[in-house]
Amino acid sequence: MNQTFHGVIAREVADSTPWWPEPNVPPAFEGATNTLVTSASSKTSISLASCLAARADVHTIGLTSERNRAFVTSLGLYDEVATYDEVTRLDPVTATGVVDLAGNAQLRAEIHHHFGDALTFSISVGATHWDQGEAVRAPLPGAKAEFFFAPGQRAKREQDWGPAELNSRIDRAYRSLVEHSRSWLNVEYRYGSTGIEATYTELLNGTADPSAGFICIPSAEASSG
Repeated sequence: MNQTFHGVIAREVADSTPWWPEPNVPPAFEGATNTLVTSASSKTSISLASCLAARADVHTIGLTSERNRAFVTSLGLYDEVATYDEVTRLDPVTATGVVDLAGNAQLRAEIHHHFGDALTFSISVGATHWDQGEAVRAPLPGAKAEFFFAPGQRAKREQDWGPAELNSRIDRAYRSLVEHSRSWLNVEYRYGSTGIEATYTELLNGTADPSAGFICIPSAEASSG
């Protein structure tokens, strides 16, 4: 990044004033240069990434499966995208935090062991990998994992900013997300018990199209009205 020269260049060295540019300090969010977001193709992760993308102090790395890598990259919300088996290739000494929406105990342990003391925060939010959530009994290195409790965080921010300002920020973030989603979200209607069951099975098995937003309607077919 270009910086304006603030020194003085004179005919004589004695009359000159030296100046050095400010160092290029990497962004830091909650003490971390990098923030990992697991299950990066999920709608909750995308919502988080939309908020983080608006901040200058966050460098986000979306973690996803190879199947969803191209989709996650196409969103343009993450600074980097990596697959789960590439975690150990990430720089282990750079201060890093993780927001875990996958709930995969093995993945969480791998992240903690890879980064060790460089892991500055570990927040558990969801469990999209619902079948891989068995707890790892041994203590994990790095930051202690914390569970994100939305009502508690809302109460904290209401106290910090006031209800009106909090609601205003939520509204701006939501509008930004909605506008961004117009370029990738495909709303898909599913009808009746068959449609609902098929949607549930796809979500459960992790085979659903990440760009799809499902609306399930109990009636067997679309209303003619």
